[in-house]
Amino acid sequence: DVLRGLAAVYVMLSHYTSYCLDKFGSTPFHVVRETGEYAVWLFFMISGFVIFFTLERSRTVADFAVSRVSRLYPAYWFTLTFGVVMEIFWFQKDVFWLTGYLVNMTMFQEFLGFPHHDGVYWTLTVELSFYLLMALLLRVGRLALIEILGTVWIAVALAIVALDHGVGLALPKWLVRSLIFSHFPLFFVGILIYLNRVHGYSVRRVGLMILSVSAVGVTLGPVHALVAAPLAVLATFAVSKRGHLLVKRPLLFLGAISYSLYLSHRVLGYALLTDLHRRGWSTPSALAFTIAMALLLATLVTFLVERPSCAWLRTRYRSWRSTRAISAE
Repeated sequence: DVLRGLAAVYVMLSHYTSYCLDKFGSTPFHVVRETGEYAVWLFFMISGFVIFFTLERSRTVADFAVSRVSRLYPAYWFTLTFGVVMEIFWFQKDVFWLTGYLVNMTMFQEFLGFPHHDGVYWTLTVELSFYLLMALLLRVGRLALIEILGTVWIAVALAIVALDHGVGLALPKWLVRSLIFSHFPLFFVGILIYLNRVHGYSVRRVGLMILSVSAVGVTLGPVHALVAAPLAVLATFAVSKRGHLLVKRPLLFLGAISYSLYLSHRVLGYALLTDLHRRGWSTPSALAFTIAMALLLATLVTFLVERPSCAWLRTRYRSWRSTRAISAE
């Protein structure tokens, strides 16, 4: 949670300070926009850890699917709708694209050839692809082979890059995106961290982590590997016995609201920064106020929408599963 919170805040600051610099020509400090993407790499590593943890505790694909749907969709639906309302009433957008909105509600818009309503949603496409691949492994009962299969997946990703750069033979973009060849090494790092944490460190798994980080340098670029390496070390430290050093109440709170903050910060932030600048606010004051409002909105979404909806959906599912088990007897 602590690392998720830090990553979400970093992405927010990256977007906000870059927006101030682009639109107003000044910012009290500058978190370079491109570096916000690196915080997403940490998200993917954390996701690899958490999802494999969830898979090992899921008896069926339905268990896993409900855990993910209940976690992701309520806050997503709310923030997407909030963003659309903001565009109409604050940005005074003349046209409401109903089809685009409805398709975005599925979270599969990129697979269906529709643009994301908010640019940050691209990471959800990558996450969904990872979930589907992992659900398939759960369904066929091959989770125990994850180290072998993950290594094969990375080898295939490297082969695809070599074919593309070497002889110009490229797979269709939709296929490469669906099979997340570019980002799978980051998820695999998280899975390996989980396995090391649960089963103890092994030379093999540490070697696979080094391979995965190196693969990031091929699939995404050398700079990304240089960033992924310290992020992997940080994630490893966070789940170690000394990881409690990072556990501070403010950081835990940021971790709790991280998903809602990530989803909601951009539309609100850009609108508010623009409005405050138009009203004569200084850039530092506008930025500070906007950050405070983004944190407030994320808090409200987390505790009034995300958590209650998640709990309700999971309770209903457990009740249905129990009823079905009794009927089967």
